[in-house]
Amino acid sequence: FQSYAVGKSRRNISELMDIRPDYANLEREGVLEKVDPDEVEVGSIIVVQPGEKVPIDGLVVEGTSSLNTSALTGESVPRQIAPGAQVISGCINLTGVLKIRTTKDFGESTVSKILDLVELSGMEGRMTNQLSGGQQQRVAIARALVNNPSTIIADEPTGNIDPELSLEMMELLERVSDMGITVLVVTHEHELVHRFHRRVVTLKGGQIVSDIPADGRADLDLPLTGLDTTGEITLEPAAEGEEALV
Repeated sequence: FQSYAVGKSRRNISELMDIRPDYANLEREGVLEKVDPDEVEVGSIIVVQPGEKVPIDGLVVEGTSSLNTSALTGESVPRQIAPGAQVISGCINLTGVLKIRTTKDFGESTVSKILDLVELSGMEGRMTNQLSGGQQQRVAIARALVNNPSTIIADEPTGNIDPELSLEMMELLERVSDMGITVLVVTHEHELVHRFHRRVVTLKGGQIVSDIPADGRADLDLPLTGLDTTGEITLEPAAEGEEALV
C-alpha cells in the first residue's frame, strides 16, 4: 500500500508540473491561429479541442464537454461543463470543442499565478526525481490553492528539509495567509514559528498550554503551564515533544 501511495503521489506531482499550456488557439475573424498564451488579450475568443489544455481562465460561450481536472485538484471524476461555465487554465478538455471568452491575461490565470506564488515557474516538464523535497512540498501547496480553499492545514511542512528551506517554506505559507486564507501549521519548531509573529497555540499531552496572539509580547514567547495561587501566569521553556500550532 505504501509503495502504491508513493507512486500515486509522484504521478500527481509530475502531472501538476505539466499543467502550464504551451499555446492557445486564438479565433480571429473566424480563423484559428496558434499563438503564445501571453499574446491573448482579455475578452478574446479561444478554441480548445479535445485533448488540449485550457490555456487561460475564461467563460464558455459555445460547446459542451467534460474536463479532466485531476492534475489540479486531485478529483478523478471529470467535470461536465456547458455554456456559461467558468473554466480555469490547466484543465484538459476531454470530449467536445469549446469556445471560451478569456476573463484574465495569461499571467493572471490560475495556473500562472499559483506556479509563480509557490516559485515553481520554469519547472514545467521536470521529472519527479528532479524536484527537491522542498519543491515537492510547494507542489502540494499549489494543488491546494487551485481549489480556492478557505483553510490550509500544513502538518510538519518543514520536516526533512534544511533550515534555509524551512524558512522559505514558512515564508511561502505566510504569503498564502496574506491572501486571506487561514493557514494552520503543525510543527515542533517553536523558534521558527515565533519568528513570524503570528498567533501560536502550544499543545502538550493534547491540552492547550499557551495561546499567544499575533504580535504578542516577546516575554510570552514561552508556553504557560498554569496559574499560581496569586493568579499570575507561570511560564517555562518549551519541553521536548510539544507541538506548536500557528
